[in-house]
Amino acid sequence: MLGGHIPERLELAVGQSERLPLPSASGGGYAWKLDPVGGDTDVAHVDVELGPVPTQGDQPTSTQAPVTLVVAALRPGSAVWRLRLVRVWQPESPLVDRPLEIAVR
Repeated sequence: MLGGHIPERLELAVGQSERLPLPSASGGGYAWKLDPVGGDTDVAHVDVELGPVPTQGDQPTSTQAPVTLVVAALRPGSAVWRLRLVRVWQPESPLVDRPLEIAVR
């Protein structure tokens, strides 16, 4: 299942960061959307980082740039974020829709 490796909960200490690879489906027009949905969302900085696009050789390739979820713990508390892999023109039909609880100690 696409997105099945995304944990339900991350526990971090203040100052700690976590990087989790996310599936990429940009070839199908999909992009990751992150939305805070509960708790104290100032406990961590949450972002998606796109890696470099692989170089094209003599043969065309459909390899996509890596996508990484980056979570940096800022202060104690907890929050819930909604991670969705959506097409901009079809946000109501996400390919992946997962909550992620972030607990900072």
